[in-house]
Amino acid sequence: MKKKFTRAALIAVLAMIGNYSRAQSVITFVGNSSSNDINWDSAYNWDLHRKPQSGDTIIIPNGLSVEVTQSYNNLADVVIKVKPRAILYIGTSAMNGSLLLTGNSVVSLESVPGQAGAVIRSGGFRRSSNIIQINNDIKFQGNLSYPIGGRGQVNGPARADKTTGTGINGFVPGALPVVLSNFEAIVVNGKKVSLAWTTQQEINSNYFSIERSADGTNWKEMIIIRAAGNSSLPINYSATDDLPLKGANLYRLRMIDLDGTFSFSAVKMIIVNEASIISVYPNPASGVINITTGNIPATNWNVRLLSLSGQELIKKEINKGITTATISSVGMPNGLYLIVINDGVNSETSKIFIAH
Repeated sequence: MKKKFTRAALIAVLAMIGNYSRAQSVITFVGNSSSNDINWDSAYNWDLHRKPQSGDTIIIPNGLSVEVTQSYNNLADVVIKVKPRAILYIGTSAMNGSLLLTGNSVVSLESVPGQAGAVIRSGGFRRSSNIIQINNDIKFQGNLSYPIGGRGQVNGPARADKTTGTGINGFVPGALPVVLSNFEAIVVNGKKVSLAWTTQQEINSNYFSIERSADGTNWKEMIIIRAAGNSSLPINYSATDDLPLKGANLYRLRMIDLDGTFSFSAVKMIIVNEASIISVYPNPASGVINITTGNIPATNWNVRLLSLSGQELIKKEINKGITTATISSVGMPNGLYLIVINDGVNSETSKIFIAH
């Protein structure tokens, strides 16, 4: 296993990937009808019995309402889907609320024929403090009059993300065309990279483009897969890169709509060396981390889990001839870590995001 990166280059790649890798779960608001509790902040108002966190697809079902009564400023890469006839209240008559989102976060207000569309509505208390923000750009503010809604209100179908405007132009007509639930890259037969993804929803989707980069800056379109077009059920897709690059292979999925608009998936990284292909998965990890070498090691080798400061947290020796190792991330705090693989002569480093 031959080391491919300088320390500075590795840190730059890890930092870039870290901006995209988040836990991905679907969490649905259920509320407590017996006590009329519709507060976002109550963990037991959600089907997973926890509050939404970074990377979640957050569902507010048809006909339900939820109130945001605090400032949430730590949600990255979330998709908030407000279903028809559902209402997302930002603040109430007595409290302010705000959703300060980052990364590739999206807020989507859905609509179907014959039903009222989803709504975002401001509470009456200090309206200007009731906001939705994505990457420091205000998308909704309770004291403004929106072109697709009244004062402090947006009616679906509409969506906001980092590409839409600010203020009264923060939301644009049309719901989110594609909702992606996962995107993964793993090694197959020690020499190919298999890519797989699942959509939970598609509205007028056109096609998917697999893009690859060696440095995270220059991207090349590698594979095009036709999309289903319209679907409300999960659909699985797959593709294979038969000739990955030597060194770092960064993959992302471009999702293109019929009108030419597009969005990107999270970025996944695979390391390819002349002697082997190293794959660390799943990423993010919540329980078990798998490390695959891609070819048969001639000597015993070891795997170490390190903190970003270099502190060794786990070390495991693997017998020669075994190509896959597993280590447990149970009990590890959420965050970024380093996986270091060493055969006694050469070493290779990869990044893992742990999110329970």
